[in-house]
Amino acid sequence: SLNALAVDTVLIAIFWQSLISEAFDIELEYSQQILLGTGVWLGYLADRILDGFQITDRIYSARHYIAFRFRHFLSLTWVFVLMLAIFFAYHALSVMDLYKCSVLVIFCVLNSLVNTFDKFGNFPIPKELRTSVLFASGVFLFVLSGCPKPVTWSWITLLAFTCLCFTNCCYTAAWDR
Repeated sequence: SLNALAVDTVLIAIFWQSLISEAFDIELEYSQQILLGTGVWLGYLADRILDGFQITDRIYSARHYIAFRFRHFLSLTWVFVLMLAIFFAYHALSVMDLYKCSVLVIFCVLNSLVNTFDKFGNFPIPKELRTSVLFASGVFLFVLSGCPKPVTWSWITLLAFTCLCFTNCCYTAAWDR
């Protein structure tokens, strides 16, 4: 399933990034689209893989079944893609873009740790809000970097997109339950 392997999320991220960059008349490099797609895939698949190692005998969905059954193969694939992405990013991005991406990666890693260790939802910021902020930030990262001077409308668009992502995350969480 495309959803179980987070392919749908990658396509959605690239679509929105393209749409938003066109709306703001920002020319994106193919490398930026590839890195967004790869970053989204790595982030979502990391969550699936961590679920796969925590699941014992209760499989909730096709996504959980695939994560559990293929967790070792997915882990090796994930590490390989991560190494390729790092190599590609160092060759394709400016130092400033690498810095911005690194900050986003740190927040994604912290979010994964929270998701792994906070199984009862005690963390003060809900998972759906964290996910939507990180997803929207990734989609907008290169678009805002391409703006000569980000204006109010770019920040309003980012906020509106984050709200749209949050609504989707809440719907998905309710559907998963």
